[in-house]
Amino acid sequence: VYAHGWWTIDGEKMSKSLGNVIDPNYLVDKYGCDQLRYFLLREIPCGKDGNFSEDLLIKRINSDLSNDYGNLVQRVLSMLQKYFDGKIPSLKAPDDNDSKLLLLPELTCKSIKNFMENLNFNAALDEIWEIIRCANSYVDINEPWALYKTNNIDRLGTVIFVLLNVIFKIAILTQPFLPLASEKILSLLNKKSLIEFSYINTNLESGITLNKPSAVFPRFIKED
Repeated sequence: VYAHGWWTIDGEKMSKSLGNVIDPNYLVDKYGCDQLRYFLLREIPCGKDGNFSEDLLIKRINSDLSNDYGNLVQRVLSMLQKYFDGKIPSLKAPDDNDSKLLLLPELTCKSIKNFMENLNFNAALDEIWEIIRCANSYVDINEPWALYKTNNIDRLGTVIFVLLNVIFKIAILTQPFLPLASEKILSLLNKKSLIEFSYINTNLESGITLNKPSAVFPRFIKED
C-alpha cells in the first residue's frame, strides 16, 4: 500500500489531547468531496508529510478551482450563449496560437503519464493547471468582447471554438482528480460523463447547441 505521510494541523501534530483531529465527513459536507480530494492531491504529495488547515483549503478552492478553472468554464460558456445563442461555432483560419493551445491538452496527457504511474499526482495537476492558465491568458489576449463589438464574427467563432474544446479536453484530464466536477462540465458540453483519455485529440461538433452554464465551483468565505 502506497500511502501519504503524516498530516500536521496548522503546523502541529494531530492528537486527541489537542483537539485538532480532522473529521473528514465534516470537510466533505462543508466543502465538497471533489474540493477536498483536490486539495489533498495538490497540497500534500504522496509519500511526504503535509500540513492541513481550513484556511489553506479555502485558498486552494477559491484560487485554483473557483477563480482559475470554474471562471474559465463559466465565462466561455456564457460568451457562447451571448454571442452565438449557445451554438458551437466553426474553426476558421486558426493561427499558430490557436493551434498551439488546442494541441496543449494532448501533449499534456502524454507528459503526465509518468507522473500518474509514479503516483506523483501534484506534479500531474501542475501540468493540467498550466493549460488552464494558458486558456485564461488566451481569453485576455484575444478579447472576444472586442471581436464581437467590431463584428469580427469569424475570428470570434474561432476563439470560442478553441476555448470550448480546450475546456472539453481539460475536463477529460481532470476526471481522476475531480470526478464530480468533470462530469458536470462534460454534461454542460453535451458529453457523457466518462470519457477515455484517447478522446483527448477529438473536438466538439460545430453546430451543436449547449444549454446555459451553471457554476461548477462555488467560492467560500471563511466564517469568523
